[in-house]
Amino acid sequence: MIPLNAKTLLGFLALASAGLLIGAYLFEYVGGLAPCSLCLWQRVPHALLLAVVCSSLFMPLGSRSVFLLCALIYGASAALAAAHIGVEQGLWMSPVACGEGGAASGIAWEMGAFQEALGESAALSDCAVVGWSLFGISLAGYNFLASAGLFAVAFWAWARRFR
Repeated sequence: MIPLNAKTLLGFLALASAGLLIGAYLFEYVGGLAPCSLCLWQRVPHALLLAVVCSSLFMPLGSRSVFLLCALIYGASAALAAAHIGVEQGLWMSPVACGEGGAASGIAWEMGAFQEALGESAALSDCAVVGWSLFGISLAGYNFLASAGLFAVAFWAWARRFR
């Protein structure tokens, strides 16, 4: 049986975020599913979480504060995914510029410009179009479910004061 301690839980959170990122890249590069701007933005919290967990191994942060930071990051990830689901369902317009006619309602900076600066392809799909779904749940929906569940784990670990 694996002992339930702070390092084990942080390792689980890091593996979960790494798995979600790997899955996103597999859908993009192996499956040929072009991401939209919101899809790309949803990857940022998972990458940030990996950086936080890895840096916590070298910095003298208490595990309680690391779990709180992880919970906040997963909360932001769930909020981004919920915003994307709303765009897919036609409840509101995308807050970022989308490809192929998906107009932005607010933020002028778009992920496509960032991709171009990195020398990557800037072919983005429309944020309002569901490119893939399983059981009626889109990738944004699965990211929401995963992020909300991981938020619960991180918040629980923070509340339990794992050391």
